[in-house]
Amino acid sequence: MKVAQDNPTRRRPGRRISASSRSRASARRSIVDLEQHARGGTSGFLAICGLIALAPCFFVYHAGLGAGWYGDFAAGLWAPSIALFGVVSTLALPSLWRVHSGRASVSLTLFVVLMLYVLLWSLTHRFVNAGPLQVIAFGQVLATWIAWLALFFVGAWLPWRRLLLRRALWFSLSGMALVMLPSLDFSRVLFVVGDGGLSSGVAGYQQLARSATIVGLMLVALSQSRLAALVAGCATLAMLFVIGARTEFFGFALVLMFYAAVRLRRDSLAGRSVMIVGVSAALLAAIMVFDTSRLMSSRQLEVLSLSEASSWIARSQLLQAALEQITQSPLIGDFVGHLRGGNTGGYAHNALSAWVLLGFFGFTLYLVSIVWTAITATSSSLRSQTNRPIWDSAMVVALFSLLSAIAAKPVFWPLPALAWGLAVNGILSDRFVSLRRRRRTSNPQQSR
Repeated sequence: MKVAQDNPTRRRPGRRISASSRSRASARRSIVDLEQHARGGTSGFLAICGLIALAPCFFVYHAGLGAGWYGDFAAGLWAPSIALFGVVSTLALPSLWRVHSGRASVSLTLFVVLMLYVLLWSLTHRFVNAGPLQVIAFGQVLATWIAWLALFFVGAWLPWRRLLLRRALWFSLSGMALVMLPSLDFSRVLFVVGDGGLSSGVAGYQQLARSATIVGLMLVALSQSRLAALVAGCATLAMLFVIGARTEFFGFALVLMFYAAVRLRRDSLAGRSVMIVGVSAALLAAIMVFDTSRLMSSRQLEVLSLSEASSWIARSQLLQAALEQITQSPLIGDFVGHLRGGNTGGYAHNALSAWVLLGFFGFTLYLVSIVWTAITATSSSLRSQTNRPIWDSAMVVALFSLLSAIAAKPVFWPLPALAWGLAVNGILSDRFVSLRRRRRTSNPQQSR
């Protein structure tokens, strides 16, 4: 009588999961994550809250603080907000990566690699070459790193299909314009903030302009009506002009003209006529309301005579210092180079500041991330038929970030992270549309 023996090569049921089963389970999780991302849900609502807190609420808070309406009860609002939404972004990032598993998008991969590199690079300089300057530089980098996380989360999870988002942005733009009125100096055509005796904690004009730019760019791109986009663009331009932020004003104007050309290419002849008449009326109204000679002597139009502008002379000197530091150490840069002059703002006001701070590899990652996002978003916006609003948003923010990084904004400027997140949002939206089409193809009755 033969005794049955266990075959060691035979797999017992339940002991191991085949590769195909794991693949199917991973695909199901990805589908669930895509559907949750499309619906928005809690993460989408938090993204709206983050956008409102980091842009319009920050603007209104500091406008009131400068006007003396209240004291600084929220620690400037920016730091607590980026800390909160930075944590939320860290918790939400694994689900984004899971959706991209197996074919991670270049945009998401570049973001993750850049964030890891910046963190490791700054930690190395903080603890290996410890010193007072390293501590200050590490604090600056860490604040920027957290701000990147927060804005990336806002962009990646923003529920761009929801009417609530557009209503919140319109309400925000109106509120920002209203709080500016009491502090407008009509003689200089300038928004003066900080005259209330509490100016020590008030944000500068560049931070206020950042908030206005974010709201304006998002409204222009998300507005379904051409007239609404025109109103949002002109209102934002007027706000940026009276704030006195020249980089934001001219950068926004260039991006707005490019976006208008894109929409004119899509729209009919009637749409073109409406756009042309609206722009002409806005220019005519501006000429009639303002005194041209007064405008030409204002700070905003100093850009027409840069050789005489004190800020341009100072930035030229900082750029020359950065080039010397790069020449002396082209591979690793000088992590504390922008602090050696005794000023925390002694960096080049363009993307070269990343070369000094992060070395050549970090500079390449930073610049490639911005350029790649601008190219991807623009090409997707031009050819997209179903997800135009999110790709339009990614395009205008990415192009604005690219222009600003080339011309005037240092690596510590957080706005590019919003473009990175919006690009990932667009990629996920496209994949969700593709998933729905495949389902309808495989099950025609489901689409009826």
